[in-house]
Formats: sequence, structure tokens, C-alpha cells
Amino acid sequence: MVEQREGERLGDIDWTYDFASHGWTSQSGGHNPELIPKEVELLRQMEEAFKTGKSVKVRMYETLEPVVDVGMYDGWPYWRPVPSFCSTTWLGASWHDFTSIRAVVVD
Repeated sequence: MVEQREGERLGDIDWTYDFASHGWTSQSGGHNPELIPKEVELLRQMEEAFKTGKSVKVRMYETLEPVVDVGMYDGWPYWRPVPSFCSTTWLGASWHDFTSIRAVVVD
């Protein structure tokens, strides 16, 4: 039997979320904990601008991508609600967790 999972947006960002839980520890992999505070601040800027109807773009790698949604998303790879944003490229829209944010541009 094949299990099919599909992520969905579950509401606005839950600012009580344990963002630090994504940091690496001596027991596991993860994300550089020194980057998390800046990423959370950029996520706040992104959400605030998006909610006020401003055009928002995010830099994840080397390109700027338009943001089409911001909220808690429970899809891959976590399969539990995580603060995330949805951006779009020529391939379509896709969700990314907050640890992917490198810069935010508000027009």
C-alpha cells in the first residue's frame, strides 16, 4: 500500500513556534542556530508586508522569487506545521520553511 501525503496551509504564522528546534545539536543534524534569529526577523518582515498587500520577493539561493503566501505549512519534509512561505517560479509555486530565507525585498 502506498501512502500519499499532501501538505496544506494551516493558518497564519504561529509566533510561539519553537524556531530553535531547527538548530543542529551534538546529537543530530539540522540548521545553523546562529542564522535562525535573522531568518525569523526576515519572516516577520515578509509576513507583515504580505498582509498589508505589498509585493514581496524572497532570496533563497541566488534568485529573487515572488512570495504568494506566508503561513504555517505542514508539508514535506516535516509533515507537521512549520512557519513557511510559498514562492513562485517558472516551474510553479512551492512551499519553503523559514530556514530558506536569505533576504526579503518589499516593493
